[in-house]
Amino acid sequence: MMKSLVLLICLLCSTTIFSQGNISNNDIIVTSDGQLIQAKVVKVTDEAISFNYPGESVINEINVSNLQKIVFASGRTQAFNASKATGALPKESSFSNRNNNPAEQKNPLIPKEDIYLLPQHKENTLAVIPFSFMKNGKYEDRLSGEATTYATSFLEKNASQYGIQVQSMNTTIDKLINSGINHKQLRESSPEDLRKILGTEFLLSAELKESSSQKNKNNASSFYSNSNATAPASSGTKTVISFKLYDATSEKYNVTFTEELMANEPIKNYDTPKQPQRWKSSMKYVLEQFLLSKSL
Repeated sequence: MMKSLVLLICLLCSTTIFSQGNISNNDIIVTSDGQLIQAKVVKVTDEAISFNYPGESVINEINVSNLQKIVFASGRTQAFNASKATGALPKESSFSNRNNNPAEQKNPLIPKEDIYLLPQHKENTLAVIPFSFMKNGKYEDRLSGEATTYATSFLEKNASQYGIQVQSMNTTIDKLINSGINHKQLRESSPEDLRKILGTEFLLSAELKESSSQKNKNNASSFYSNSNATAPASSGTKTVISFKLYDATSEKYNVTFTEELMANEPIKNYDTPKQPQRWKSSMKYVLEQFLLSKSL
């Protein structure tokens, strides 16, 4: 009998210690009537908080007018303007009612914008923002798409060795379209807004400008000539690529690369000698230098 009693006491102590260990990992929600709720708070707004119970994935909400404070697992405490009623809950339900008058739910202690306690992006991920390609001063949508696809494919193959996962271009385009962002609005959107939409830690944007150029061909023999005739001009292509990388806090990488190739010069690092594809050799070089810079 005595052994059974000792065993029972040990089991109770172990259960208590285990429960306390679990409590330390949870947030404590204190309601206006003094109730304590163990939970994981996932969102706080000026009207309600969202949380789930331990071991559950269902999201619950409580109106901030029914709260005294939240004691987070980290030790931080956030107080609310709790109801002054003595032990009684307000008439409205303790869970949020979207038909309530918003004016009655205003709380000066809560910022106007939503506070998300969980990360808004996935770490070690990168999204390539659709590029802009200007050719001879005119925007080219086809070349813009080709340049973006080329850069995304290159990074998908090579960025993994640096621990970076590149978001597919289809996923990026779908997220932008679903958020009502078109190409014009894309250039007017801030990196912070785009990160919330795309959900990646890093954002890479680029602008390409390609233009035709001409140079007078000078050589040693023309220097000694008394003739005033001008040497025939040779045509070429000038490519300017501006790269910008943004992380979760600021602009992390900014470089502008300029290359000018004349028609009789060989194309480096690219197999096809067609002039319209010369920007790819420049793009490949810039991307290689970008990865070598270890900016990610």
